[in-house]
Amino acid sequence: MSDIALELFDTDGVFEGDIIIDGNDLKQDDSLETAVLISIFSDARVTKAEMSPALAPQITEPRLDFRGWWGNEFPDAENDPGIGSKVWLLERSKITQQLLLSLEDSIEASLKWLIEDNIAQSVTASAEILNKVAGHVGITVRIERKFGDPSLFSFVWDGQRVKRGFNDFQ
Repeated sequence: MSDIALELFDTDGVFEGDIIIDGNDLKQDDSLETAVLISIFSDARVTKAEMSPALAPQITEPRLDFRGWWGNEFPDAENDPGIGSKVWLLERSKITQQLLLSLEDSIEASLKWLIEDNIAQSVTASAEILNKVAGHVGITVRIERKFGDPSLFSFVWDGQRVKRGFNDFQ
């Protein structure tokens, strides 16, 4: 499965994703990395019940931000959760074991479509504290494909930003 490659860039400490032009075409990627990045780090829409008071302190109903991607307003199937994850709900959370478990659950839920679409046999996410003071959490995603070697992706997440790999974050 070939996809448009999404590259991560560090722009003055803010990590952003962008597509890359390769000659006269968009750069392609066969690794699922773009699908993983978009699935995990795009904001899924939430319900009012899921909205944390920490994310919406004293804000009146019309101003609550339930986020989400506009394309999810037109689902392919009746119970289609759409693109994105609820990782953004964890942005202001303290780094605890519960946060790590919630992060893993949210990531696995956002990548469930890979199994449903027969692209993968299983998806496993693991999160670990890299630096509690700095707020760095290491995320590893393992995707077992039907054929070939598993795909591994690792990211550093600090509650708001993401960076590829975490060997240098301790």
